[in-house]
Amino acid sequence: MRLQDSKFAKIETDAKIIHKSKNQLLEILAPSNGSYDFLRDPALLTSTEVALFFMDKQQLSPIYYNTLLNYLNSSGRDYHAANVDYYRADLSLAILPRSADFPKQFTFEGKTYSVQSKREASSHIQFYIPGSQNQTATGCIQEIWQLPLEYRMHTFLLIKQHVPLSTFGQNQNPYSREPCSFLKSNLVEDRLTDHTLIIEPNHIICHLAVYKRPAGTFGISCKTMAITWSLNRGRH
Repeated sequence: MRLQDSKFAKIETDAKIIHKSKNQLLEILAPSNGSYDFLRDPALLTSTEVALFFMDKQQLSPIYYNTLLNYLNSSGRDYHAANVDYYRADLSLAILPRSADFPKQFTFEGKTYSVQSKREASSHIQFYIPGSQNQTATGCIQEIWQLPLEYRMHTFLLIKQHVPLSTFGQNQNPYSREPCSFLKSNLVEDRLTDHTLIIEPNHIICHLAVYKRPAGTFGISCKTMAITWSLNRGRH
């Protein structure tokens, strides 16, 4: 048992040295002012830190747990559900923990992002759709989940996308044609889709500025939102 503990301790120490060297080089190439967070690996945690993290955390609902599990596997990370039978069969399998932290906001690249229920103004974002060829979308952060995987803390965002205008509404949309089409803006319905998807911080392009408009604006019968991604700082 002591030999095994010593082996794990050496692995943790070696990994920390590699992680430190990589980030020292990155600090020279890209100073840590928050602008290059997407290039940095999360800090490596110890076994004790991981254990302490899970002591008082709540479990993800079964639906959200399976959603996260499917997302991880679809993105090329081989995880298995937290089932005791897996542990008996193969101790090397990566098991997705059932518990997570549920912060209302987090900071990435020097900017704060919030869940809609906390602060709607910082919850609307433009982002890359995971698994697509740089296809972008807009939506609103509903939940933030944080949990350690492979001894590193990871953040996942549960997103609901904005509902696009109907065909008639799109014909009335001034941002769909010149000259307003140059304004990096769009008009969407003032509601969100029922469908959810998971993204990670590196998928975020920028915050959106949102201006809610009453029904009848531009001759459109439903309530709308004018959204703009002019806050984009070159991520797209």
